Amino acid sequence: MSKLKIKSKNKFCFASEFEAARLMGGFSVESTAKICCRDSRTIRDWLSGAKPCPAWALRLIVLESRYMDALYRLQTPRAYESMHLARGMAANQQVNKAAIRLIS
Repeated sequence: MSKLKIKSKNKFCFASEFEAARLMGGFSVESTAKICCRDSRTIRDWLSGAKPCPAWALRLIVLESRYMDALYRLQTPRAYESMHLARGMAANQQVNKAAIRLIS
C-alpha cells in the first residue's frame, strides 16, 4: 500500500484562509500562537498579510479544531483513572493495617 502524498507544493497559504480556519475553530490570536508555538505578533503579521502564512500553520489549526474534543477527552479519563487507583491503593493499605490490628 502506498503512502498518501500531499500533491500541493505550496509552502504558503492565503491570510484569509488562515483567518477563516482560526475563526471557525474558535481560537483567539493568543491561543493560535500557543498552538503554532509562535509569538502572537507573528500571528497578527500572518493575518494582516505582512508576512506570508506557512501552509503547515493552516493545517495545524484545522487539525486542532477538528480533533480537539477527541484529543482532550482521551487525556481526562487517564488522569481520573490514576487518581482513583491511587485512592484505591491507599484505601487498601488502610484496610490491611486495620485487619492486622484486629488479628494481633
